[in-house]
Amino acid sequence: LAWANMALWLLSGLCAKQVDDITAACRREDGPRFVVLEQAQPAWQSMEVAKDAEVQPPWDPAELTSSDAAALDRGFGAEPSNVRSGEAPYPETLDTYMRLQEAIAEHPERFEYLCPAVAREDSALPVPVGAPMLRISGRPLQVFPGEAYEIRRALDKPRAEAAFTRLLEVSWASAPETVYPELCQAALDDDGRERAQLATIVKYGTNLPDVMLLAMAARPVESLAPAAIIRRLAIVDLAPETQQAAQAA
Repeated sequence: LAWANMALWLLSGLCAKQVDDITAACRREDGPRFVVLEQAQPAWQSMEVAKDAEVQPPWDPAELTSSDAAALDRGFGAEPSNVRSGEAPYPETLDTYMRLQEAIAEHPERFEYLCPAVAREDSALPVPVGAPMLRISGRPLQVFPGEAYEIRRALDKPRAEAAFTRLLEVSWASAPETVYPELCQAALDDDGRERAQLATIVKYGTNLPDVMLLAMAARPVESLAPAAIIRRLAIVDLAPETQQAAQAA
């Protein structure tokens, strides 16, 4: 069996078995070459940055002693990325992600790593203090699925509404058996109650813009004019007593 290029769309927590398979494939002489698209890389700002700021400000240590719970959460309470998501315990999920990064570091010739930088709002990725920040765009399309699609945000709302209406019309006419399983997964159950497992979709809508972005990115990398960046990962574990001492200082 000849190996081909393989694509990995990294949106949230990885499965440990996936990383085991990837690591094993890297050790084979005839192993595949991976194209990794990490949609929600752990590189968002961990502090408040003015929307019109152009250079990276210094981190304010006062956030560690702030009485503002949101500031504490940004400072060290949560790793700001979907990488933390998953059914496994957080330490296990993070360990799995780091094992993938180690496999990439050991076999860089086997990987092409792309990070489509999209956020919920226009923002900037962190860089060294005093350096120009990297601007990223907010998602221009917010769609809420159901029996009919509700477009809550779009650059051209009438055009988007017409497109999704047409999508459902064609689906009903050509492949009606796929409509409910695939296209009309509403956030409400048959009794009209919100499904708890779809709370994120209720709040933010679907990830259709991200899927569209990946579809547009399915072309030679050179034609995308990507910006090369170096990312350094560090994990800092603050014991509860250390956090309490910082807050009491």
